[in-house]
Amino acid sequence: MCKRRDLNLVVDSLETLVAGLVLAVNRKMLQDDPHDHVVHFMHAFGNVNWAVLLIILGVVGIVISLGHIHHWYLDAILLSIYGGLWLTYFVAFFIQDMHFGPGLRIGTVLSCFVFIRILLQALDFPGHGRRSE
Repeated sequence: MCKRRDLNLVVDSLETLVAGLVLAVNRKMLQDDPHDHVVHFMHAFGNVNWAVLLIILGVVGIVISLGHIHHWYLDAILLSIYGGLWLTYFVAFFIQDMHFGPGLRIGTVLSCFVFIRILLQALDFPGHGRRSE
């Protein structure tokens, strides 16, 4: 069970790392409309500071999972952080798509799938109403 949990965390970390790299390279992924306050607020998540944060969290997650570090529930804390980040980016992409585009883009759908997968991992986490083996 520990190995599956570590493998899932490696995949989550790689997805977060790649999302940070894509946001750092593609500076126009999140568009801005200064007249709409919500869209203007969500545009900040495309900032290079957020991209660096995603890259750092991705690297930290890879180190935690490949090092099998389960002390202080670091893997559970990181999974919670990933869940919050991916939900935030799903909402930001969704608002951008509804405001600027004719429909949903692939990034919005993929971020939704990543968030759902992280949510399912959290529900299957040891100590969540199930006996740890």
